Amino acid sequence: MVTGHTASDRAETLLLHLARGSHRQGLASLRRRRPLSPNSPISLVRPLLGLGRADTGQFCADWSLPIWLDPSNASPRFSRNRIRQEVMPVLEELHPGCASRISALAERLEEEQAGLEELLDLALNPLIPQQAEGTAPGLDRAGLTRLGRANQGRLLHHWLKRQSGLSLEAASLESLLGQLQPNQGPGERPLGQGWRLSWTRRLMVLLPPDRGV
Repeated sequence: MVTGHTASDRAETLLLHLARGSHRQGLASLRRRRPLSPNSPISLVRPLLGLGRADTGQFCADWSLPIWLDPSNASPRFSRNRIRQEVMPVLEELHPGCASRISALAERLEEEQAGLEELLDLALNPLIPQQAEGTAPGLDRAGLTRLGRANQGRLLHHWLKRQSGLSLEAASLESLLGQLQPNQGPGERPLGQGWRLSWTRRLMVLLPPDRGV
């Protein structure tokens, strides 16, 4: 599957996620290629990320290609539109070409994230217990919380993303880590989209939507 996202879209996305306090992985979103959904054999590809919105507009004009505008793109009700219409023009006036540079930053973060994810997979393996087929995925809570707090966050975020596709914002992740520390007891927390994390003193279990403990 192919989309027409440009460098301008990626710059706007990075600024939105930065303002929301997104995790590093969120800042590297709008990747050039990713699975359409977790474990999907179909990829979503964005071949135009090297071009700005003005570039693609000029290309369409030069080749007399029709453009269909989405009326909702002009509505200030949507955060992205306000970033596009109010914030980016100011940044471009202050630092011409900034959209391209912000997009390039997202590209570098994507490349670094890909290498980091390989290391995180290796680090997670000792923390994943053997489980019977059909049971919910688990993670060694005691083993995780023996690590430094920053590494706890990286591994937990990566595990949740890998198992459910969820990407917690930094504040939510930090709050969850606080509940998982050794001085805290067993508990359970909704994560969004119907997913829940349940934990005992030693083990965390990720429960999918519409499934009991």
